[in-house]
Amino acid sequence: METDLTFWQHLADIISGVMFLLVSFSFLYGYLFPNSFQTPNLSRIDTGIYLSEPTTKTDTSKISSLEHELAQLRKQIQESNKPNNQTNPLFTDCVDTLIALGTPARKAKVEAQNIFNNKNITSVEQFIGEIGK
Repeated sequence: METDLTFWQHLADIISGVMFLLVSFSFLYGYLFPNSFQTPNLSRIDTGIYLSEPTTKTDTSKISSLEHELAQLRKQIQESNKPNNQTNPLFTDCVDTLIALGTPARKAKVEAQNIFNNKNITSVEQFIGEIGK
């Protein structure tokens, strides 16, 4: 049994000696030649998207035309969001009448807008007559 134990002890000594030499040479090599191995720069991964300024005249003209189109679309959206009849006192009186009759405010505005778009309303009484139909 002692021969098996001594064999394993010798094998463990050899393995630990080889590992000690490997670590020692690695440390010595890194100390003597510090710039021989460089890690890759992973801070800037190439995704295909570059955030630089346009380099050609066509790129700048395309960008300026797209910016102009975007500004026009934003202006159209702002104009379309403005209700037409909110400055009309007759419209506000008609909406207030519908609200007083128990219609929710949003629904009252929509109904009044529909009636004002389809009919020529000149008074609140005429508006109430159109609602009753």
